[in-house]
Amino acid sequence: MHRLNNSKTTIMPAYFRPCKDLKTTTEKTSCCDIKTALQVKVYTSFEQLNDIKVQWDSFVESAGSEIFLSYDWCRVWWQHYGKGRKLRVFVFTDNSNIVGIFPLFIEILRIGLASIRILKIVGADFTLAQFTLPLISNYLPSIMRNISELLENEEWDVIYLGPLAGMYKDFDTLFNAVKEFKSADCIRIDNQNTQTYFEIAPDWESYLSGLSKQEKINIRRSYNKTTKLSKKAASGVQSQFASNSNIAEYFNEFVSMHQAHWRNVGKAGHFGDWPDSRAFHEELAKVNSGMGRTRLLKVQFDKNCLGYQYHYKFGKAYYGFLDSRIDLGIFKDIGPGRIAFCEIIKKAIGEGVQVIDAMRGTYEHKLKLGGKLFAIRGIYLIRKSISSKIKCAILHKISYLIHLGYYKIWYCRIAPKLPIKFGPLWKYWIRTNLFASMKHMRSKKNGDDQISFKEINNERISQP
Repeated sequence: MHRLNNSKTTIMPAYFRPCKDLKTTTEKTSCCDIKTALQVKVYTSFEQLNDIKVQWDSFVESAGSEIFLSYDWCRVWWQHYGKGRKLRVFVFTDNSNIVGIFPLFIEILRIGLASIRILKIVGADFTLAQFTLPLISNYLPSIMRNISELLENEEWDVIYLGPLAGMYKDFDTLFNAVKEFKSADCIRIDNQNTQTYFEIAPDWESYLSGLSKQEKINIRRSYNKTTKLSKKAASGVQSQFASNSNIAEYFNEFVSMHQAHWRNVGKAGHFGDWPDSRAFHEELAKVNSGMGRTRLLKVQFDKNCLGYQYHYKFGKAYYGFLDSRIDLGIFKDIGPGRIAFCEIIKKAIGEGVQVIDAMRGTYEHKLKLGGKLFAIRGIYLIRKSISSKIKCAILHKISYLIHLGYYKIWYCRIAPKLPIKFGPLWKYWIRTNLFASMKHMRSKKNGDDQISFKEINNERISQP
């Protein structure tokens, strides 16, 4: 149980009141009927939440949510990207046991001559995270009803619930719950992006058996080449995770190698593209290393570093953000990226990890190495007022045009070909691009046109 000790709570949140009694109903539902009353605290700063961070993380892990919604991940994200935004963290309890944590924030964006108030999940932009909401299934409808009531105290025009992870099993339950919001129209997207997962086999040979014949040959050939090149045949490929004592050294080496690779192909790399991303990830790596969660793997061949795999471990999952690899000719030919990934697979097997979340996008090399595609989904709630609907229409048009003109044409196609090096991505695009796909939205009251995981993997759909 993840209990809150109320006697230790010294900082009063924005407000605290019991939720309405949950009604027993005979309607068909995927959730059990809950007859008890919930309580909710709404926090407006992470300082107020510090006393429950242990319970927070324990609950989020047990709920099957990603590390992106752990306390320190949200706290560090807010520290780097929360300026000018208002925090609203909802913590629901039943008899002092946490049954739901919903970290949201409110921001105001200029859209022409007007402003629009938006609610998003903490961590929804500036980083490439997607979420399994830490809300216990049986309580989810009641939690969302009460959030709807609590948000009546806030001014907002649109709520974006996403990006929601491909393996989020309660998506339909969530959608059915938010459809009951009296003050908003609810719209869903069943394929906002794609996400790659690796199901981890119990041993190395079992993993290889799930790959194509050609890919097994490629892997064995890469390892054999290292053996032939090695001055000390017994050494071969070695890999080691960063420790608390050398995490800073490993991280700096990893970033340097990652950026060097992308500079060689005329691009800025992740830490050049995303504002403040180096400082953000450097702090995350350090904080999570202290809790035994950082998995920054250095892969070596003799005294040469072949590459890095930058992951985190939370529960029974790895979360793979980025990698780096050596580009020198003799080592490039052995496939350092392939070897580095195989080494992280071996580490995952050794730790009893069940799945690797390889994040967003469709990448052929990940699919060849056993990855499976899932659809990232999202839900939009547009307030039922004429002004909110007009503002959302303007937001969509502006964000779509910016996404097309600035990102697709300028940033991706024109800027890389110019001799002048430009700075990171435009922050306004980062804040608004989640709404660029609104032209694809339509309300879905049944599941007839949902995209199945099987269809995605068969068709190898490309990243939008």
